[in-house]
Amino acid sequence: MKIVLINPPFEQNYPIIRNKSRKAILEIVQPLGLAYIAAVLEKNNYQVKIFDCAIGISQFELEGYIKKEKPDVVGITATSLSFGSAEKLAAD
Repeated sequence: MKIVLINPPFEQNYPIIRNKSRKAILEIVQPLGLAYIAAVLEKNNYQVKIFDCAIGISQFELEGYIKKEKPDVVGITATSLSFGSAEKLAAD
């Protein structure tokens, strides 16, 4: 079974994101929760890929990757700063 886990991009309309130094800090935060989930899944013989959109993968690029991978399951994480993006990804 192929599984894709996604860390969506942060919403650009939050004031904290408009500050370049704060945005740079947010972009280096690793999606450890997804990494833990991926590790457990791989240990149980699932094929897993993580797409971290916080590092600059656009929605358009992500859709292309997902179509190419043809996963059986897609998991999307969300925080307050990325909820709108996560919601849009899930709807598409």
